[in-house]
Amino acid sequence: VEAPPTVVIDEVADGKGDLVQLGDEVVINYELFLAEGGQRVETGKKFEFQVGAGDVIKGMDAGVLGMKLGGRRKVTVPWMLGYGKRGSAPSIPSCANLIFKIKLTNLKKG
Repeated sequence: VEAPPTVVIDEVADGKGDLVQLGDEVVINYELFLAEGGQRVETGKKFEFQVGAGDVIKGMDAGVLGMKLGGRRKVTVPWMLGYGKRGSAPSIPSCANLIFKIKLTNLKKG
């Protein structure tokens, strides 16, 4: 029996205050890289979403849980929790493992 896929989280900076939980509204700055080759494929500033609402890939939801305001993380997302077999044309191929560099810039408790 194989273990389910999980994200790998490297804390870069802790941040302060409340922890991000399911249902919270977060605002992040991020950079997205392909794990294979390290090519940066996307950047986002002031990207807002509700954690656990299905607005983002599962790996992003998992990657921000437990963060604190001002915190920074490197989050490695296996393809099954990313864009899956379909990828995201034109820059993210099928079955691509991803690396996000995330900074939590705002948190509104749900």
